[in-house]
Amino acid sequence: MAILRQSSRRDRRQPPVAATNACAQRVDQRPTTTEDTPWNRIFRLLNNWPMHAVSVVAHRLMVAPRDAAQPAPGTGFNPEKTNTPLQGHVAFFDRDGDGIIWPWDTDIKFGVALSLLAMCIVHFGFSYMTMGSWIPDPILPSEDQAKHGSDSEVYTGIGEYDDNRFNYMFDMYTQPPHAYMTFPEAMYMVRANMNPWDFFGWFAAIFEWTATYIMLWPADGKMGREDIKGVYNGSIFYMISGRKPMGKVV
Repeated sequence: MAILRQSSRRDRRQPPVAATNACAQRVDQRPTTTEDTPWNRIFRLLNNWPMHAVSVVAHRLMVAPRDAAQPAPGTGFNPEKTNTPLQGHVAFFDRDGDGIIWPWDTDIKFGVALSLLAMCIVHFGFSYMTMGSWIPDPILPSEDQAKHGSDSEVYTGIGEYDDNRFNYMFDMYTQPPHAYMTFPEAMYMVRANMNPWDFFGWFAAIFEWTATYIMLWPADGKMGREDIKGVYNGSIFYMISGRKPMGKVV
């Protein structure tokens, strides 16, 4: 009797053959889409990016950042003094030299629409979060030790530039000889750096790299290594606009 009961339980666990075949037919008959739209091509490119094309540089020493709780040196940007690299990055936009990047200072000949979008993202996204008040100041006058998440971490929390980190990330997501970066490679890097639930960071990173590509607009579609480094230290802005800096940018 025990053998018969065990056999019956095993039989109940096995689905009928006819039901199994019917389920397989329904799975095979699921609708598929073959529409070749630009968005589908972009998603296929990002999802099917060959991992062997990514050269991972291992065992590279990282520069340990200083305590991010300490204030950055100096108040505002002074071209005659030592400033943080992040201050040098934005010094181009301080056209009146008052040490404040006002919303109407955000201009690099992108046109009205893109400049207005950049102003909203940069000034509201960063200034409001460090204001210390729930009531926003309409002119967004200040920003203190703020950077978005889901980034490459080339800038530290106090505005220092980590050259080792830049080289590490650039070599990881570009193909040999690692002299340039294409837009798909930049988007692959952005996707790999995404932090969970960091919606603003995702959007900011995608917007920044898209704006960088539009600003450089390489004829062959390849952003040069030194050009991208010039975006971090701010020198590329002067090069493109032809405007000379007010003083030595450190």
